[in-house]
Amino acid sequence: MNTIPVQEFEAEYRVKYSGGKVEWFPCHVVGVHVPDAWSQGHFIILTEDEDGITYAGSADAIRRY
Repeated sequence: MNTIPVQEFEAEYRVKYSGGKVEWFPCHVVGVHVPDAWSQGHFIILTEDEDGITYAGSADAIRRY
């Protein structure tokens, strides 16, 4: 398991719904996580809710602003 920090940058992460709809939401990318040599990496992201609480999560697709 490897987690690599990156210089934080603003981006949007993708959410795909079961009906095929895709939405993009704002986030800050802070790292990349690769669980093992056979897996695809994920971006480590920070998101903020409407109350100003910050959450850490991961995303398989992001796009820079």
